[in-house]
Amino acid sequence: MAKETIYPYDDLFAGGVQQVVGVPGFITGGGVYQRGQVLALVSTSKGVHTTKPVDSAATAPGNKVFAVLADVEVDTSAGQPVPCALYFSGEYNAKALKFQNTDTVDTFAAQMRDVGITVKYVL
Repeated sequence: MAKETIYPYDDLFAGGVQQVVGVPGFITGGGVYQRGQVLALVSTSKGVHTTKPVDSAATAPGNKVFAVLADVEVDTSAGQPVPCALYFSGEYNAKALKFQNTDTVDTFAAQMRDVGITVKYVL
């Protein structure tokens, strides 16, 4: 008999109407990042995207929303890019999205909509 896998409740998604597109990629940035971290594109090579946490104080492209981190936790503190899963689209709970420093959902709401990421406020 197979062992049952139980996952904790996940409040990241806020709807099932918009298709969720996920792809493999990499994340860098020198920290530990959790599911829901909003990411900016660093580079693309042979169709593989390297990202870092989006930051309104950064210069382009680091201040432009690209994707949402799908993995539960990714540790980039060793300074090297780490493989991860990225969400390119979908409907997300505003309270579950994570940002750097003092940035908030409101800082990036228009950009998120432009790249296919829909933000909803869930009670």
